[in-house]
Amino acid sequence: MDLLLVLLGSFIALLVSAIHGYPIVLPLAASMVAFMTVLMGRGFALGALLKMAIAGSRKSLVVIHILLIIGALTATWMAAGTVPSLVYYGVQWINPHTFIVAAFLLTAVVSLLLGTSFGAVSTVGIAMMIMSSGSPGN
Repeated sequence: MDLLLVLLGSFIALLVSAIHGYPIVLPLAASMVAFMTVLMGRGFALGALLKMAIAGSRKSLVVIHILLIIGALTATWMAAGTVPSLVYYGVQWINPHTFIVAAFLLTAVVSLLLGTSFGAVSTVGIAMMIMSSGSPGN
């Protein structure tokens, strides 16, 4: 029951932080301290908990590297004019009646080419949003 209360408190703290625009570092750090306190009460040693935290952090570094690469790719495509050209040619090519299917197929193809769905959404997805807001069907 104590773990559920800490989990609920962590969720509420993160939710409040996100709603009010506060940095999420403080709720995350407080949640880590709360979880470590509960787990130490259940018999875990502080050294073992810190080793587990470091091992988990190392595993997440791969994800952080991928997100940094996706951010760099997105910025490069924006600066190079790739996204605006996708919008320009997309508006001429895509029919408003088949927009959803075309957006799905284009995003799927780019996702396969890039190897990441996040990269496809952050590049082609932005172009699709721009096209949908400026299409004559609105």
